[in-house]
Amino acid sequence: ICLAHLAPDEKLAARLVQAGAVASLLELLPSNEVTIRLPASSALASICAADGGRAAVEKEQGLTRVLMLLSDDNDEVCTEGVRCTANLSLRPYFQAEIVQVGGLDRLLELSRSSSSAQVQLEATRAVACVAETGSNQSSIVEQAGLSVIMQLALKKQDATIKADELEGAESELSFRSEELA
Repeated sequence: ICLAHLAPDEKLAARLVQAGAVASLLELLPSNEVTIRLPASSALASICAADGGRAAVEKEQGLTRVLMLLSDDNDEVCTEGVRCTANLSLRPYFQAEIVQVGGLDRLLELSRSSSSAQVQLEATRAVACVAETGSNQSSIVEQAGLSVIMQLALKKQDATIKADELEGAESELSFRSEELA
């Protein structure tokens, strides 16, 4: 629980990465206890806001454990899992890996149908980041992901998703959609 309170501080998060906390947090994610999964997923999501945290998750090959959180029964754990996945998707390695291990399907599902506006927002942000990798764009178009990104752009719910990122993803996906047609 303590790490969940320390991790949002950028300097402390960097120290946690240096101390090897990422491996320990990843080991806690499959726990049967929500009182363990929630603070571990929250700390990990905060740590992954920085590239050093994303690199540590890559080194530990932890994406599969993080993606498990996207189907968690506890809404708060799911929210932290989506936030962590969105942060990981900023790293090109994870953009491709998310699609390869089936995470894109779940992100699109959450973007469309989650009852939580925060989950929808973070899942859509992750989809937009995944769209930055050219080889992923056809997968997103095939799964109607363009409409998810466009809906978010139209709602303008969050300033953290930059308009130019959405426009870039939209134009790339529109281009890919025309190629597939």
